[in-house]
Amino acid sequence: MFISPTPLNSAKLLAGTDNGFSGPAIQISVSLGETSGRFEVARVIARVFPQQQSFVRELIEAHDGLLSDSNVVYGPYKTDKLVHLDRNTVEFQTPANTDGLGTMSRLRKNGQPITGAIILTGDTPDAVHLSIRLNQIRLPLLLTSSKGWRLKYDRHNRVSFVGGDTRALQLPS
Repeated sequence: MFISPTPLNSAKLLAGTDNGFSGPAIQISVSLGETSGRFEVARVIARVFPQQQSFVRELIEAHDGLLSDSNVVYGPYKTDKLVHLDRNTVEFQTPANTDGLGTMSRLRKNGQPITGAIILTGDTPDAVHLSIRLNQIRLPLLLTSSKGWRLKYDRHNRVSFVGGDTRALQLPS
């Protein structure tokens, strides 16, 4: 799901030919560990969930070159600020003009930081990835979805996110 104050070109987004978001935007994506999303799940696990590395190793061994150690970077981005809430949840902030978990989305780096969270769910696992850059949005902002997701951004630059499994996050400002 993408939210932006600028018009979205859905044809380009779905085709993957857009250049991403250089301004304010929110992206919530779900990568399914049992489907083609497993490669993205593996890349996220390699970055910030060391206790789940067996998923990455098993995927590399099982898929004859579709994913290899050369496609996976182990360990966090050097400039990201991370807060591990539990073994399956990490909050992050990617600083301005740097690559990090925030730019592992359609949000491009620019002069504003990207805040977000990644939650691993299920036995497979699946990954929910939230990336937020809201530098010029009128606050407060509350977004809800029919799937049970709720995102609130207040006047003090505090973000809270509640997923369908009712896990609540207070993201760093």
